[in-house]
Amino acid sequence: MVLGTKILNLKRRKLHQLSDLNSEQIHFSDQEIPAEFERRSASVLIALEKLNFDLRMYLDEMQINCQEREHKEKIESSYLTTNVRYSKLYETTERKKKTYKKQYSIELIKNDT
Repeated sequence: MVLGTKILNLKRRKLHQLSDLNSEQIHFSDQEIPAEFERRSASVLIALEKLNFDLRMYLDEMQINCQEREHKEKIESSYLTTNVRYSKLYETTERKKKTYKKQYSIELIKNDT
């Protein structure tokens, strides 16, 4: 998350620089643009392109991590559901056994008397 924030902050700064360069370019509208100005503009554009690439890679990586985590949580959830189901089945079976034993004991007592 920190890397994404850093990339976005750098991108904001570069966009601000590009905006400043665009404002400065208005002064050159009726004359030839100096080579130094072109180099600075190109440098900012290249830096922005690299930041966009880095941000795209970071977001792709985050998406993959989220998908993996979601898949893992689904598997864990299904295991939990299965465990709860078996636990409930076991509890029900044990209750039935106790109930059956009580009924059988009562029948034996009735038959003895």
